[in-house]
Amino acid sequence: MHLVKKGNTLDYYIVLKDDVDKIWNQVKNLIARCDEDILNSNDILKYIKNEDYILWIGKEKKSNTIIMTAVIEIHEYPRHRICHVSFMAGNNMKDWIYESKEMLEEWSKKHNCHYLEISGRKGWKKMFTDYKEKYIVISKKL
Repeated sequence: MHLVKKGNTLDYYIVLKDDVDKIWNQVKNLIARCDEDILNSNDILKYIKNEDYILWIGKEKKSNTIIMTAVIEIHEYPRHRICHVSFMAGNNMKDWIYESKEMLEEWSKKHNCHYLEISGRKGWKKMFTDYKEKYIVISKKL
């Protein structure tokens, strides 16, 4: 694992490909909260191992317990590089969500991303008031 930032509440790590199997049982249930018919935690694990997705974790300082996890993708467009948070889940979210947002923004800027996008439930909009709602994604199973 690669330490990205020591926060006030959590320490944030990117889980390297070779470390995924070592910690997967600790994060699988958090990631499974985002399971849908199209994509579930088993699919996400495959993408992480294939290095299509990047797995982040936040460990509580006192207990060293994994409290949050996020899965991001980097999208390269002709004029912009975008860091896209595809999944984020955790326990006691109010304690770390804004610190995590700042950390992801800093990391994205450092890695030449022009935007940080977050997809998920509409509740994210209430928490990230400085973000604009540009579009929503809806789906229908045929």
